[in-house]
Amino acid sequence: MKKSIKAILLLSILFGMFSTGATALAADNIPAVRFDVTADIPADQVANSTLKEINLKLTPGQTENLTYHITNNTADELVFSIATGTATTLTNGKVHYVTDASSVSTTLPAKVGDMIKIDKLVTVPAKATVDVPATLTTPETEFNGQLIGGISFTDVKSKESSQIPLYVAETDEVVKPVASVDGAKFYLPATKRILQLQLSNSESMIINDLKLTTKLTSPEGKTVFTKKNQKVSLVPNAQADINLKTNLVNLKAGVYKLKVTVNDGKHKQMTTRDVKISAALAKQLSTKAATQSGYTAMDWFWMIFWPVVAFLVVFFGGRFLLPKRHARKGNPDLKKNSNEQDD
Repeated sequence: MKKSIKAILLLSILFGMFSTGATALAADNIPAVRFDVTADIPADQVANSTLKEINLKLTPGQTENLTYHITNNTADELVFSIATGTATTLTNGKVHYVTDASSVSTTLPAKVGDMIKIDKLVTVPAKATVDVPATLTTPETEFNGQLIGGISFTDVKSKESSQIPLYVAETDEVVKPVASVDGAKFYLPATKRILQLQLSNSESMIINDLKLTTKLTSPEGKTVFTKKNQKVSLVPNAQADINLKTNLVNLKAGVYKLKVTVNDGKHKQMTTRDVKISAALAKQLSTKAATQSGYTAMDWFWMIFWPVVAFLVVFFGGRFLLPKRHARKGNPDLKKNSNEQDD
């Protein structure tokens, strides 16, 4: 038994050595960043803006020239697909700056993606930098607040992408946005059961870093879940569906209560919304939900079961067969014991 344990420990040490070596080797060979994208600070950049975005103050119908720089850090030629778009809020509460026009609210004064002209495909030689000119033209009709969008640069081969946000304003009118809670709904993709909160921002100004605190209670008054200080940024003139809780299963039919607190840093608003679960929806929610990775509970069972079985077979097989192999090869200790018995 001691020999078996020593053998297992030795194998564990060797496995750890090889695993550590493989990890270190992979770390040493992590490729450098394939490319960098930068932009010149435009003539009409708003004073005291951060260097993370282009932030312009323009007049109606004005055209601003922009220049971007793509640096290829590899030894191969790279081809880039360039896209323009308008900002939207994702289901995780973060801002995506380059969204296709078909997926953007129609209540905006204009869509940033439609205001920008730039080449859609650019080739950058190995170890070189290419300047990419662009123009942005504001709408003829004056608007208050801000419009938000950006430009994305995607390496066609690796699919790696970089975005540079773009903010545009025309007036100094102060716009005070307020987040509204419109309701809640269930989103049921193939592998998840997700409760979403529907939020909206009716003003032309982004609301940064909202903090949501939510609590869902059952018809009997029992807490289903509580989530605190979930961060959300709401883009101008937009409605967003924010994921509150995934894999909500085995909820019975009835009327649930969703208590929501929205904190923008200056004001707090609290509201309670009914979440109605019909018999049909309850049946869907009773289905065994898949895990985050797409595997069902049964999938995980078999993924754990078979390695355990294999380990036990190897362990006990080695324990019982190893002494027999030693005996056949002429183990000195076994021979000595045999001779002593013969005497």
